[in-house]
Amino acid sequence: LGTKFCKHCWGAALHTVSPVASQDLEQVLKRRLFRSKCRRAIKAITISLVSLIALVSAVYAGLYYFTDIVSKPPQSVNSSSLPGEWAMFRHDLSRSGTADSSGILPQGKLKWVFSTGAPIHSSPAVADGTVYVGSRDFKLYALDAATGAKRWEYKVGGWVESSPAIVNGVVYFGANDSRLYALDANSGEKLWDFKAKYTIKSSPAVADGVVYFGAGDYYVYALDAVTGRKLWDFETGGRVNSSPTVANGIVYVGSGSNFCYALNALSGRLRLQFQSYSPVFSSPTVSGEIVYFSNSSGYLYAVDGNARTWPLEHEIKPYWIQLWAFGLPVPT
Repeated sequence: LGTKFCKHCWGAALHTVSPVASQDLEQVLKRRLFRSKCRRAIKAITISLVSLIALVSAVYAGLYYFTDIVSKPPQSVNSSSLPGEWAMFRHDLSRSGTADSSGILPQGKLKWVFSTGAPIHSSPAVADGTVYVGSRDFKLYALDAATGAKRWEYKVGGWVESSPAIVNGVVYFGANDSRLYALDANSGEKLWDFKAKYTIKSSPAVADGVVYFGAGDYYVYALDAVTGRKLWDFETGGRVNSSPTVANGIVYVGSGSNFCYALNALSGRLRLQFQSYSPVFSSPTVSGEIVYFSNSSGYLYAVDGNARTWPLEHEIKPYWIQLWAFGLPVPT
C-alpha cells in the first residue's frame, strides 16, 4: 500500500530491493545489457591476454633452454693462459702442461730439486719466472724457476692438492680446509679466501675476471676474481674433484655423480648433462667444439661441446628405455 508498484509488476520483479517504475524499466534493461557486454568483453580480453602471455612464455622458454638466441655464451670467455700466466690446470685448453708455446719437450740434466715436508699431489704452475706448487704439509710454495730457491710459502688449514692458477699477479688455489685462497703472487700475502662446505681438490680456472672451481660439497662455484664474491653456484649431485675448463663462454667440468656438465659461464645455467655411468674426476680437454674426458671405468669420451640437454631428460629416459624394451612405440 502507498506504493506505485504491486507484487506482480516488472519493476518489482527486477528490483526487489530498489524497485523501479515501469517507465524506467527500459533504461534499466539497457544499462544491464551494457554492463553484461562490458563483462563479456573484459573476459574475452583477459582470456586473450593470458593466452598471449602463456604463448610468449612458452616460446621464450623454448628459446632459452634449447637455443642460444636468448642467452648466448660469450665466445670470447676462455681460461686458456695468456703469456706469463697460468690460468688453469695444465695451463691451456689442450692441457699441454707447459708454458713453452713451442711444445718442444725439455732436454738435458736435472737442474734443481726442492723438498717439502710431505707428499706433493698438486701440479706446479709457472708464471713470470716463479714456480707455484702445493703440498700435503699444508703449504703453498713459490720457488725461483731458475734455481729452485724458495721465495715464500703460505700455510693453510689442510692439504694443498689443488693445483694453482696465476692471473694478473694473483695466485688462486684450493685446500682441504674447504677454502679457496687468493694470494699476491709476489709476496704471498692473502688477498681473500672463500669458504665452501667441504674439501677443494679441484684446480681453479680463471677467465674474464671470474674464478671457476669445484668442491667436495657437490657444487661448482664461480667467484669474482678481485673480491672473492660468489657470482653463482651449481649443484652436481657428486664430488667435484675435476678441474673446470672454460671455452667459448662454456664451463666444462666432471663430477662424481657420473656426469660431465656444460654450464653457461656467465649464469651457471645448465646446457649439457652428459651421462658416463661412472664418476668423472678427470679434467675435460677442449679442442675446437669437441670436449674430451674420461671416467673411472676406463672410458674416454668425445662429446659435442655445443650439445644441449632437454629438461628432465635423464629422469624420463629410464621409462623411455623400458617402453622401447617392451616394443612399444616411443617418439623419436
